[in-house]
Amino acid sequence: MRCFRFVILFTVAPLVAHSVAQVQTQVQAQVPSQDDRVVSFSYNQISTFQYTLDLPDYEEDTIFAPDSVNPPLGGPTPALRFLGKGAGSEIETDAISYGYKHHPRQVNLLSAFFSVSPQSTGMVGSAVNNEGFDDRGSDIFASELTGSNRQVYDGNGLAMQPGAKKIGLMEAGSAHIDALDMRAEGSQFLGLEPLPDAALYWSIAEKNGWTGADPQAEYSMPGYTGSDIFYGLPVNGYANNPAGVDRYAEGIDLGLITGDDVDALVVVDLDGNREDFDPLVDAIFYSLSNESTSLTLAGFAGGAVGKTGGEVFQVGFGAVEPIRFAQALDFGLNPANDDLVALDFAVASMVNGSISTVPEPSALLLALVGLALLPRRRRGS
Repeated sequence: MRCFRFVILFTVAPLVAHSVAQVQTQVQAQVPSQDDRVVSFSYNQISTFQYTLDLPDYEEDTIFAPDSVNPPLGGPTPALRFLGKGAGSEIETDAISYGYKHHPRQVNLLSAFFSVSPQSTGMVGSAVNNEGFDDRGSDIFASELTGSNRQVYDGNGLAMQPGAKKIGLMEAGSAHIDALDMRAEGSQFLGLEPLPDAALYWSIAEKNGWTGADPQAEYSMPGYTGSDIFYGLPVNGYANNPAGVDRYAEGIDLGLITGDDVDALVVVDLDGNREDFDPLVDAIFYSLSNESTSLTLAGFAGGAVGKTGGEVFQVGFGAVEPIRFAQALDFGLNPANDDLVALDFAVASMVNGSISTVPEPSALLLALVGLALLPRRRRGS
């Protein structure tokens, strides 16, 4: 079994072809500015071709944070935060969350931050729609689920929309962000308190699981699929645990079946057990890839109609079966073809000035308050 190396880097550095040891030594003695510490994200496998010719260590299981450096390939590129296997990695991490310990309904002025597939169009007049075609996948947007969205980070920083900042991605062919958390590390405070000694939760692409087209050693255990949520703790090096990776929740806990692929994730763990999901008190918010089987099933998410990859579903807070949390239209996305591929919650004014104005209390907060009214059902009932 190959070891999944998770190297924590505590500041940004230009992406040069150093070994992991060289990069780690170079950056550990430095202290990051707050600007450099906002946002962790990963991009998909296709995006690696924009970086790996001269920078072979930067793969689809790498998690980055934004910076303004100019690497050998020209143009801004994100600085390294975490490194998975490095060169030759075939693991695609397509959803991440540091997890929260507060119920979102307790948080005022909450916003949803998200990314979309490059081919998504957004609704007319939205920030997603106003972005150049095939560039949208390298951006991060925010919404209060009132049917509109705004740009928070622009991939290459050219022609940014009002209030946005550069994230540092090449947009030629659109580098595709497919996992994000609005913190660069679990200890950051963005309106929802992090877990103590925070875990990292993640999901992988369906292809890397047990029956996938490209199974990987760590995830080829019987039953491991792209619908599972894995976790790692700092004491074990996150995914570098010599005992192997562990599941926080199985796909069946999320109401999912074979052929489903979780591609956006927020974990809210209220019971303090970071190693096990309890739907009576914890919650998982997630989106599925457009190709997921459950989206075609009439009974999924309480029988919601017109389900797409642009929606977010929720299980937990007493609901042991998934329900629809938000529709594509709530995000200002086009339900016909848009695919929401990364998700997090945060208070917009606390994302280090990335947004110029603070949104008013909105439908998102009201929806979260409504979750308190859900009946509390026991597993298996």
